[in-house]
Amino acid sequence: MTDFLYINLTLAFSNLLVFPALILQFYKGNYISFLISMWTAFFSFSYHLVETKFKLKGIQEELGLNSYIKSESYVWIFLNLDRIFAFICVVYHFYFFKHDILNLKNILLLLCLNFISEILGRVNFLNLFLFTHLLWHILAYYFLFVISL
Repeated sequence: MTDFLYINLTLAFSNLLVFPALILQFYKGNYISFLISMWTAFFSFSYHLVETKFKLKGIQEELGLNSYIKSESYVWIFLNLDRIFAFICVVYHFYFFKHDILNLKNILLLLCLNFISEILGRVNFLNLFLFTHLLWHILAYYFLFVISL
């Protein structure tokens, strides 16, 4: 296993935390919310599996797929799909779901956590990057769950 593959796998599989919110959304008939949340988690999961920022190499190196994939463009595509759907998810739920948890303070908290995790990754504090980005996932999916109640 490559040195930092555990970071790719931990962040990818942390997207499974979306399932309680997805179950509630589907059960309550909030199908648009369900689809947006599902695709957001799917693209985040996919991106973190192949993420190559910082010193990460993604699962493609572990599986020996680097020789078949000549370009990093697929990583860029997953990154941007992750970002686009995260943005859509926040905007949609902020606009259509009026809940106390969706306040400016909590949105700023999530943005700060994401920003801090990026800085920590860039200066090669990868375990702290993992911790802060994992906390970002946990809180984002917790907020999504709460507003789905």
